[in-house]
Amino acid sequence: MQTERIKTFSSYCSELGSQPLIVQGGGGNASMKEQNTLWVKASGTRLADAIHENIFMAVDLEHLLDN
Repeated sequence: MQTERIKTFSSYCSELGSQPLIVQGGGGNASMKEQNTLWVKASGTRLADAIHENIFMAVDLEHLLDN
């Protein structure tokens, strides 16, 4: 489930990813921490597509740190 914060982050990433003078190729890496979730840009996706596609994967930090 995407929150308003991840939607805002996606919009920001899409705007940056659409500017070829700032971003090369697919746009590299982007991530955002929200409470116990780390949202990470999936490999092979483009930052410019963040507003139209779900390019971020949620990593449950609590589960990750417990194991």
